[in-house]
Amino acid sequence: MKNFWKTVFIPILILALLLSLGSCGLVRRRSATGGDPDPSAAPVRYGYTTLTPREQHVYSMLVGGIARPDPQATILIGAVDAEEVSHAFEIFLSDYPECFWVQNSYRTRSIGSTVLAIQPHYTVSAEALTEASAALEQALSEILAGLPDASDPYRQALYLHDVLLSRVTYEENTHDQTAYGALVLGRAVCVGYAAAYQLLLRRAGIPSWRISGTAVRTDLGIDTPVSHAWNAVWPDAETCIYVDPTWNDSRDSNTIWHGYFGLSATAIAQNHTPKAHFLLPDIESTGYSYYERIGASINDSSTHLDVAALLGPVTNGARTATFLYEGSKPFAEWLSMNGYQLVKYAGVPLWLDAYGVDYEQRGKEILLTVHSQGEFSYHVSVRLMLDSYYTVLCAWVLAPCEAIDRYVEPDPQWNLTTKHIQTTTLNGVTLTPTVQNGRIVGVTITGVPVGDAIFTFPFPSEFD
Repeated sequence: MKNFWKTVFIPILILALLLSLGSCGLVRRRSATGGDPDPSAAPVRYGYTTLTPREQHVYSMLVGGIARPDPQATILIGAVDAEEVSHAFEIFLSDYPECFWVQNSYRTRSIGSTVLAIQPHYTVSAEALTEASAALEQALSEILAGLPDASDPYRQALYLHDVLLSRVTYEENTHDQTAYGALVLGRAVCVGYAAAYQLLLRRAGIPSWRISGTAVRTDLGIDTPVSHAWNAVWPDAETCIYVDPTWNDSRDSNTIWHGYFGLSATAIAQNHTPKAHFLLPDIESTGYSYYERIGASINDSSTHLDVAALLGPVTNGARTATFLYEGSKPFAEWLSMNGYQLVKYAGVPLWLDAYGVDYEQRGKEILLTVHSQGEFSYHVSVRLMLDSYYTVLCAWVLAPCEAIDRYVEPDPQWNLTTKHIQTTTLNGVTLTPTVQNGRIVGVTITGVPVGDAIFTFPFPSEFD
């Protein structure tokens, strides 16, 4: 009988005591953000609403127990199955990107498969937390200072996406799975990208959730499922769209892609599979993808005019367009048939083959650049009236646009006067003579496709 009390009753008594402490802790503990999670607040903390009651209990204990990193602290959770603890811990992290000091790992105190308490692992010490938190707040403030009008949450979400990708590089490090790593250190992996984007959205008042699972992307050489993280975003209460900031980043250039911005549940499910305990909302929101919103999509039957209409203004001697190519043949084949006309229509004149059409492709996304090359930036023709019987076409090639904002007098031997050249417009380029004392001393060229600048350029040293 004595052995019975030692081997059976005492462990039961200890377990009951731990359960009692755990349930009291659930009442006493308060969230670092002001209170225990409230299911009615979804989707602000959407992950909490997907858990079972027992998992929600563990989640609630974590909210109060991880307010500051304390490697020695033990969080009593009662008596919960190990798998339920694992689910609750991972969902808690997916809801709280601001808890950047917590690793996705912990030690347990257990009896068999029943977990009684956990000790989370931390990446930041209690002493370093104040400084690290201040650095994160500074980064958030810098980005949020440029946030567009709150009347358009979709535009705000796009702004935050683009700014994030302009600041972060895909790189492994101690903090690579945290918002701190992405926003402060500028280096992160997929979990860090998604956590940083989630935190930015939350600060802007846009609910978001970080999803963990696997993904496949053959166009990037990812032929088998790999661990991955992405975001669910709620621009409004009735709309849920999906964003993968990691896959929209370019590791080998400064290009920011948008093929995985604003996707519907069906579209993202084509190559993203969440873990079984990441239960997605039952919402199918279509018409929110980036290229649908801007109307930028072409196919086999599209012409150079369709792409030219998408080109932006000339910047640094080039015009660019980003669009989806949904044709059945390779885009290179489409470009070989339409590139010449596209260059002519784009306003980049042809001179000694001094032009180029380059493109980057990622999946169906195309970033097309129409530009001039080398010293042959723009070809401008001027008609000089040498006499009343005939004309000579004088042509010269302007130097790169950074160098043509200068003025040189024409050769005096030309003895040109206002009767020899008049204001004229050719192909949208207007040339106006500069006259002093009845003589032409230069020509002002406007309408050259390099923006709104006006250039004064010399006459050529010779013509034929």
